[in-house]
Amino acid sequence: MKFILIPIFLSFFISGSYAQNKEELRKKLDELDNGLLRIQALEKFKDKDYSGAILDFSYLISLFPSEWEHYYFRGKSKGYLGDYSGALTDISKAEGFGVPAEHLAEIFSSKGYYKSVLGDYRGAILEYTKVIEKDPRNSNAFQNRGLSKANLKDYRGAILDYNKAIELSPNDPQNYRSRGICKIRFNQKESGCLDLSKAGELGLSSVYEEIRVMCK
Repeated sequence: MKFILIPIFLSFFISGSYAQNKEELRKKLDELDNGLLRIQALEKFKDKDYSGAILDFSYLISLFPSEWEHYYFRGKSKGYLGDYSGALTDISKAEGFGVPAEHLAEIFSSKGYYKSVLGDYRGAILEYTKVIEKDPRNSNAFQNRGLSKANLKDYRGAILDYNKAIELSPNDPQNYRSRGICKIRFNQKESGCLDLSKAGELGLSSVYEEIRVMCK
């Protein structure tokens, strides 16, 4: 009787081990498939196939709803296709899923950009301020915050931001152009026109038409 029970026990043991190994193999294959899909989605994003990237990242989100990168790249893809509201929604969701500290400035910057495009300049200022708190030497954040302030007609505040942007990136002609226009609107015409001229010297040839109109 004992000789009968042993093979039966071994049969169950082998059968259970096989089922467990099969399940582990299935999980490994699923992980491989999902990893390949993620690579495919990123390649589509890199190749500017944004519609395809949105489809792939949407599927990945259905499988892994707590992965911040999937929302981020889907949001950026939507933004490149002109769906700024959808982009802002996705990137705001990404922020809620444990974005590593080194990527937070990019999240805030993207949110600031989409808020600005959608006309929420005050919201954009808040986002760019967060970027500056994370990265005080980010000249683009000062430039973009200055633009949002200018859109709210806070020319004094915009000029201060452009001052900092110029300090950090002294060879960027756009900073001088933007500051010059704000100065002219803030009744500092002479200084503003000098800024526009500096932008031209740095290679921004389109500014000469603005000089002709605004500095005569």
